[in-house]
Amino acid sequence: MAWKAEEIVELLHECGKLALDIQSSAERSIKSDNTIVTEADTSIEALIMQRLSGPTGRYFIGEETSRGKDPDYHRQALGGECFVTDPVDGTVLYANHLPGWGISIGYMNHGRLSEGGILFPASGELIISDGDRVLYGQAGCEVFPDYQDLSPLPSPSPQTASPVITISQTIVKWGRYDGRYPSLSTGSCVSAMLYLALGGSIAYLTRTRLWDLAAGMPILEKLGLRAYFDDGKEFSTEVTPDSWDIPPTNPGIHWRMKRHAVFCADRGTFEAIIKDSRIPD
Repeated sequence: MAWKAEEIVELLHECGKLALDIQSSAERSIKSDNTIVTEADTSIEALIMQRLSGPTGRYFIGEETSRGKDPDYHRQALGGECFVTDPVDGTVLYANHLPGWGISIGYMNHGRLSEGGILFPASGELIISDGDRVLYGQAGCEVFPDYQDLSPLPSPSPQTASPVITISQTIVKWGRYDGRYPSLSTGSCVSAMLYLALGGSIAYLTRTRLWDLAAGMPILEKLGLRAYFDDGKEFSTEVTPDSWDIPPTNPGIHWRMKRHAVFCADRGTFEAIIKDSRIPD
């Protein structure tokens, strides 16, 4: 298997240092979907592709380069080993020197998201899966923990987690949550998933793209957390056309989730949140 956690940690360190080095000077532009992209996004994705390039049968899906791949490439990626990355998740936060952005690398093997690692350079936090374990550490502001400094992370307990849920920008802009729990929109998928993994929130309601969740989904699964689509069906780490808009599709929606989903500990929590949510189309 191509996933070697210790090597992924070293690569995340390299990417984090690059992101911090160019944060103040990184050029910015607006993509066709009206989202911001910076020099860091493209430079980090290129670095990850270079470091993880491998033998025939290993593929790469990245936020900044996926639209340049033809449909056959994407279909083949589902049948082999594939790294899926968001080079800077929370680009608006990064571009404005706000915390919460992260660099994520996920590993998909024969169509299943099975491993993931995320570095948060601003806070020095790192979370990564390694087989059956999830490891976590924090070295300090803009200082990154080495692999040997990481400790196994236990499953979060719903009984001790604070009653906060995180919601995506799709809910903030076009939907609504009217429930009793305080809600937080971070502008970063990886930070929302980290809060859930650490027990700082009890649920995450979102609809987003494959690269936003590719690292976090296997981490949450290994911690015993679940995900449910808004229609009640389980949302698993298997990447299938039932769950994702897999190319060939309209480029504006490719690799997007088919529906909104709630990540949480159990179905009871899902039902309590979804009944108080207005889900946009």
